[in-house]
Amino acid sequence: MKHIQQVDGLLGRLEALINEATRIPLTNKVMLEAGEAFELVEMIRQTLPEEMREAVEIVKEREHILARARMEGEAIVARAEEAVSRMVDETVIAAEAQHRAEALLDKSRTVAQEIHHRSIRYADEILQQIEARLGETLRQIHQHREELRK
Repeated sequence: MKHIQQVDGLLGRLEALINEATRIPLTNKVMLEAGEAFELVEMIRQTLPEEMREAVEIVKEREHILARARMEGEAIVARAEEAVSRMVDETVIAAEAQHRAEALLDKSRTVAQEIHHRSIRYADEILQQIEARLGETLRQIHQHREELRK
């Protein structure tokens, strides 16, 4: 900041030197002391490079910060895209698992119903056989009782 003020002061002195110089009539030219003008120009040159180096450093630092921010932003976007991809994959996997679970549940219900119907038929067949045996046994009991009564 100090250098900027110095350059501004030197430029003000150069401007004053030009304004106070002797004017050449009927032209837009002036006559001034060359030594003093060159001295001011040299002083400005000595002061400006420091300011320019600082400005260049500031620009470099800005570009570095922007590049780093850009890289970090790209990394964040890449991680977000990866996360979205994983979430999509997980969603697809979950949907497939849900579909398979529903299919397995449907098949299990069908098998359970078939087993239930078969067990009812089997129980009915067993009861029918028992009924037939009991009927035969009752017939034999009646027959033996009849024989005993005779």
